Amino acid sequence: TRQGDQSLRLSDGSVEHYDVLVGADGVNSVVRTAGMGGAEPRHTGRWCWRFIAEGWTGDDDTWHARLAPGRSLVTVPLGEGAAYCYADIATGNGRPPGDWRHYFDDFGTPITELLDQAAQAYGTPIMEVDQPYAFLGRIVLIGDAAHAMSPSMAQGVGLAVEDALVLTETLDSLPVYEALAAYEERRAPRIAWVRAQSHRRDSTRSLSPAVRDRVVRLTGRRLALAGQRTLLAMP
Repeated sequence: TRQGDQSLRLSDGSVEHYDVLVGADGVNSVVRTAGMGGAEPRHTGRWCWRFIAEGWTGDDDTWHARLAPGRSLVTVPLGEGAAYCYADIATGNGRPPGDWRHYFDDFGTPITELLDQAAQAYGTPIMEVDQPYAFLGRIVLIGDAAHAMSPSMAQGVGLAVEDALVLTETLDSLPVYEALAAYEERRAPRIAWVRAQSHRRDSTRSLSPAVRDRVVRLTGRRLALAGQRTLLAMP
């Protein structure tokens, strides 16, 4: 016997019945916008590119963030000469014209050598979702569908996995309506904290280079460790 007679008509015309509909369909979630009448994603004014490059000759256990006005580039060693690279540019609302890699020409080597391998890197605008509620009726959101945000804290996948685990746990222990409310109540503070930390880190980019460099040198390591330590608590 079903807990509720909820139904959904799919694009092929078929009808499926469900007890809970989970929207895990990303920043442009149809479940959020059409199914729940929720928030549209908001452009943050930045575009980013991610790629893996070979030929890394730096430290094998240290990631580096290189900051410049309107631009940043992060390298994370993967071992055996490979590095994960992330680059973003403040662009307003449009994609930057021309070859985006030229915006980093002044970063010098080894960055320009890594960028030579990024011709096919996928570029995308950085979008945020400020969704005021995580569930409506028997529809619930997880991951970027619920709370896409700036990647400054690198917690996109982590939050999505936590969402799935907490939702599973609450559905396993409570009736549906109680479980979805408990899920939202339990997740909201952690998601709000990560979002605030992401905005805080992003705000340092608007500082003048002299002020930013001093702030990062004096407090960067302490703040980074404090932020990661907070995330060790159970979600």
